[in-house]
Amino acid sequence: MKRKSLLCILLTLAMLFSLAVCAGTSAFAVDSSAKTKDQIKLIASQFSSLKQADSKNATWYYAVADLDHNGHLELIAASTHPADRSTNVKVWELDLAESTFNECEVQVPDGESFPDLVAENADTFYDEASDTWAYLFYDNIILSDSEAYFVKCTVSLKDKSLSYAQHAFSHVEVVGGFQNTQFMNNDGASITPEEYNAAGANAYAGAKKSSTNFDWFTYSEASTISRLADS
Repeated sequence: MKRKSLLCILLTLAMLFSLAVCAGTSAFAVDSSAKTKDQIKLIASQFSSLKQADSKNATWYYAVADLDHNGHLELIAASTHPADRSTNVKVWELDLAESTFNECEVQVPDGESFPDLVAENADTFYDEASDTWAYLFYDNIILSDSEAYFVKCTVSLKDKSLSYAQHAFSHVEVVGGFQNTQFMNNDGASITPEEYNAAGANAYAGAKKSSTNFDWFTYSEASTISRLADS
């Protein structure tokens, strides 16, 4: 089974089972206020001290956001190893009073890696009762040229701690030229493709739903304040 065939599987799953993204909507819009402009300038002035070292196997990508909507921007760094799709994540939140960054805790269970955050869009859920924002991402685990898992996860930043929750996953395996796809909930029980598709939304049934656009960039592209503001 050639890697091209698995790529076709990836594209097919993305088209058939991903939640629709509402074009032009965002959970947070870039604020043109003086406060936000000052934060962007601070991020630009300290960016070189926060950037991570790229390697031949992995490149670090960056985005500016306010994931918890507390008015303090965060700089997010994410790097996914192409071989096993393991993802490293770092997040710094700006301390406006001290004009410095605080590194947030990234919660990852032993033996696992963080979901791949480098995506252009994420379905977004706001739970008013807990004042928590959750962002839907996929964690694609490529085991071989003919076998892969696709996990639906939501990522949240709360009290300077970044965590994720798994909601459903699909297992794709090609044997003898035939593709077999199984869909399971987080407990491993079989579910329908429709239940898999709705897993993220069902986990936040009472939440306000929207969509967030992310603009990721590499360090070589982050040479101006305008580039950071665009993100």
